[in-house]
Amino acid sequence: MALNSKTVLMIMVDALRHDYITEEDAPFLHSLAQKGAYGSLIPSFGFEPDGAYLAGLDPEECDGGAQFWRKPGDSLFRFVPFFRLLYALPIKKWRKLVRNGIRFSAQVLSSDSLTRRMASSMEIPLDMLAQFSTPMKKIACEPGFAPHPTVFDVVRANGKTTYFHGFPEFKVHTDTVCKRYLEEERGGNDFAFLFLGDLDGIGHKFGPASSERRAALKKLDNALKRIHEHAGKYYDEVDVLVFGDHGMAEVTQTVDLRDSISRAALDPEEDAYFLDSTFARFWVKDPARRSRLLQILAEQPGGHVLTESEKETYRIRYPHNYFGDVIFVVDNGMLVHPSFYSVSAEPLKGMHGYLPGCRDNESAFVLHTRQTIGLGDLGRIDMRRISPTVLDMLGLKDTAPIPHNLTSLLP
Repeated sequence: MALNSKTVLMIMVDALRHDYITEEDAPFLHSLAQKGAYGSLIPSFGFEPDGAYLAGLDPEECDGGAQFWRKPGDSLFRFVPFFRLLYALPIKKWRKLVRNGIRFSAQVLSSDSLTRRMASSMEIPLDMLAQFSTPMKKIACEPGFAPHPTVFDVVRANGKTTYFHGFPEFKVHTDTVCKRYLEEERGGNDFAFLFLGDLDGIGHKFGPASSERRAALKKLDNALKRIHEHAGKYYDEVDVLVFGDHGMAEVTQTVDLRDSISRAALDPEEDAYFLDSTFARFWVKDPARRSRLLQILAEQPGGHVLTESEKETYRIRYPHNYFGDVIFVVDNGMLVHPSFYSVSAEPLKGMHGYLPGCRDNESAFVLHTRQTIGLGDLGRIDMRRISPTVLDMLGLKDTAPIPHNLTSLLP
């Protein structure tokens, strides 16, 4: 069997926390790290860091940071009034069915490739849902995903072949990813992107220190070993970068913002708010109402309103207000509950999306190539450097402009 010369495996493990890779829980990854290079990644503000690791972009450059926005004229759920009467029946299973109907309708009517595959309304109240949509419109591997060329764009422009297994194009359970790769990979791919998603949901539900999370990591580590060994059958050289998009912090306390919102007396015709898991965003048109809201939030324990200086530091000075006029962020380990992602009586036990500087919000990475043999611990690294590193692994570093003069992790 003829072998191709080389393949590059870029493997994103959702919620692979900086300290998860131990000899006991992840023996394969631990061994790979000890032979090559490893460290932790500092993700960008909030959620959705895809633009950071795929294109080296800040949230303000690619509309990252939150899953939903409020953009005039952009309403993924504009037809939701037709479902509100059905939703009035207070039966949990029935309401879930109605939510599924809303999602299906949004998928059918959407012209965007990403939302045609996923259009969840989460737990956004139905009387507010029509105001919101999602900034991400395309799947990560598609042209136009970001305003700057992604790793996929550069690979495509240079005639390289790609194997892709990512969400929502494919289910990202460990068994599913491993099975498909082992069945379909037979050589000929310069680059493979694999997304394994199990750790995130388990970390949220059971907590990052739970036995369930550790068991899931052991299973995932074994799958990565099988993937690596399989690639070695078809390529002379297998370069690997395994990394997490964020970490997972233990939830220690919850923050209930309902009373503060009620006291702010926002105008439902002009104003809006969105309760994310680690921050809350507000759109307030009238300066007097905004001033009242700011005063109330200043008295709210468990967090603070971001200053303009902080927005500059975290690179979220968007050229619009689609992500809100006022952003209240909670302290490390706190959780907005209830939120538009969870209304259950029992809050989640693990969460991410905290401000940069929260150590457990940081993820791990393992880099193994000929150039990185014996490099060891590289410390805490800006997540945006993943993009130039992958291009360097592919020999494409000089074929496209690199934002912010970001450098590769390869020596």
